[in-house]
Amino acid sequence: MSRIHHYNFLSPEEQEQRIIRKAEKQRKKIHRLRKRKIIIGFGVIFIIILFQLIMARIQTNKINNQVYSLKKELYTKQALHKKLKAESYDLKDLDYLLKVIRYKYYYSKPGEFIYNIQDKKDSN
Repeated sequence: MSRIHHYNFLSPEEQEQRIIRKAEKQRKKIHRLRKRKIIIGFGVIFIIILFQLIMARIQTNKINNQVYSLKKELYTKQALHKKLKAESYDLKDLDYLLKVIRYKYYYSKPGEFIYNIQDKKDSN
Protein backbone atom coordinates (compact mmCIF):
# COMPACT_ATOMS: atom_id res chain seq x y z
CA MET A 1 0.00 0.00 0.00
CA SER A 2 1.29 3.40 -0.76
CA ARG A 3 1.75 6.00 1.82
CA ILE A 4 -0.70 8.86 1.76
CA HIS A 5 0.66 12.32 2.33
CA HIS A 6 -1.18 14.33 4.90
CA TYR A 7 -0.53 17.50 2.96
CA ASN A 8 -3.35 16.61 0.69
CA PHE A 9 -5.81 16.41 3.57
CA LEU A 10 -4.73 19.65 5.24
CA SER A 11 -6.39 22.94 4.70
CA PRO A 12 -4.32 25.71 3.12
CA GLU A 13 -3.96 27.46 6.52
CA GLU A 14 -2.69 24.25 8.11
CA GLN A 15 -0.29 23.70 5.22
CA GLU A 16 0.98 27.27 5.66
CA GLN A 17 1.39 26.76 9.42
CA ARG A 18 3.29 23.55 8.78
CA ILE A 19 5.62 25.29 6.32
CA ILE A 20 6.16 28.14 8.83
CA ARG A 21 7.00 25.62 11.60
CA LYS A 22 9.40 23.83 9.28
CA ALA A 23 11.11 27.12 8.35
CA GLU A 24 11.32 28.10 12.04
CA LYS A 25 12.82 24.73 12.88
CA GLN A 26 15.41 25.18 10.09
CA ARG A 27 16.19 28.72 11.31
CA LYS A 28 16.72 27.45 14.89
CA LYS A 29 19.00 24.69 13.59
CA ILE A 30 21.11 27.23 11.67
CA HIS A 31 21.18 29.48 14.76
CA ARG A 32 22.40 26.57 16.93
CA LEU A 33 25.12 25.73 14.42
CA ARG A 34 26.29 29.35 14.27
CA LYS A 35 26.24 29.57 18.05
CA ARG A 36 28.27 26.35 18.31
CA LYS A 37 30.83 27.65 15.75
CA ILE A 38 31.18 30.93 17.65
CA ILE A 39 31.70 29.11 20.96
CA ILE A 40 34.27 26.79 19.39
CA GLY A 41 36.04 29.78 17.81
CA PHE A 42 36.26 31.61 21.14
CA GLY A 43 37.38 28.37 22.81
CA VAL A 44 40.22 27.97 20.32
CA ILE A 45 41.24 31.61 20.76
CA PHE A 46 41.14 31.18 24.56
CA ILE A 47 43.31 28.04 24.37
CA ILE A 48 45.85 29.81 22.13
CA ILE A 49 46.04 32.80 24.49
CA LEU A 50 46.36 30.50 27.50
CA PHE A 51 49.14 28.57 25.78
CA GLN A 52 50.96 31.82 24.98
CA LEU A 53 50.67 32.96 28.60
CA ILE A 54 52.04 29.66 29.88
CA MET A 55 54.96 29.77 27.45
CA ALA A 56 55.71 33.38 28.41
CA ARG A 57 55.68 32.38 32.09
CA ILE A 58 58.07 29.49 31.43
CA GLN A 59 60.44 31.75 29.49
CA THR A 60 60.27 34.39 32.22
CA ASN A 61 61.17 31.81 34.88
CA LYS A 62 64.03 30.52 32.73
CA ILE A 63 65.39 34.04 32.22
CA ASN A 64 65.01 34.84 35.93
CA ASN A 65 67.00 31.71 36.80
CA GLN A 66 69.72 32.72 34.36
CA VAL A 67 69.80 36.24 35.80
CA TYR A 68 70.06 34.82 39.33
CA SER A 69 72.95 32.51 38.42
CA LEU A 70 74.75 35.26 36.49
CA LYS A 71 74.35 37.71 39.38
CA LYS A 72 75.71 35.08 41.74
CA GLU A 73 78.68 34.54 39.44
CA LEU A 74 79.17 38.31 39.15
CA TYR A 75 79.25 38.73 42.95
CA THR A 76 81.85 35.97 43.32
CA LYS A 77 83.97 37.52 40.55
CA GLN A 78 83.66 40.96 42.15
CA ALA A 79 84.70 39.55 45.52
CA LEU A 80 87.68 37.82 43.92
CA HIS A 81 88.60 41.02 42.08
CA LYS A 82 88.39 43.01 45.32
CA LYS A 83 90.57 40.44 47.10
CA LEU A 84 93.15 40.42 44.30
CA LYS A 85 93.18 44.20 44.13
CA ALA A 86 93.83 44.39 47.89
CA GLU A 87 96.57 41.77 47.57
CA SER A 88 98.11 43.71 44.68
CA TYR A 89 98.05 46.86 46.79
CA ASP A 90 99.65 44.99 49.72
CA LEU A 91 102.40 43.54 47.51
CA LYS A 92 103.42 47.08 46.58
CA ASP A 93 104.28 47.62 50.27
CA LEU A 94 107.90 46.51 50.77
CA ASP A 95 107.50 45.55 54.47
CA TYR A 96 104.52 43.32 53.71
CA LEU A 97 106.33 41.76 50.75
CA LEU A 98 109.32 40.90 52.95
CA LYS A 99 107.02 39.32 55.54
CA VAL A 100 105.35 37.17 52.89
CA ILE A 101 108.65 36.04 51.43
CA ARG A 102 110.01 35.15 54.88
CA TYR A 103 106.83 33.31 55.94
CA LYS A 104 106.09 31.37 52.74
CA TYR A 105 109.56 30.69 51.41
CA TYR A 106 111.58 30.67 54.67
CA TYR A 107 114.00 33.35 53.49
CA SER A 108 116.07 35.00 56.16
CA LYS A 109 118.45 37.87 56.57
CA PRO A 110 122.10 36.99 56.85
CA GLY A 111 122.83 35.60 60.32
CA GLU A 112 119.13 35.10 61.14
CA PHE A 113 117.60 31.72 62.11
CA ILE A 114 114.01 30.69 61.36
CA TYR A 115 112.11 28.37 63.70
CA ASN A 116 108.79 26.78 62.81
CA ILE A 117 106.33 26.59 65.66
CA GLN A 118 103.12 24.75 64.89
CA ASP A 119 99.81 25.94 66.24
CA LYS A 120 97.88 23.68 68.58
CA LYS A 121 95.20 23.35 65.89
CA ASP A 122 97.72 22.05 63.34
CA SER A 123 99.26 19.39 65.66
CA ASN A 124 96.20 17.07 65.46
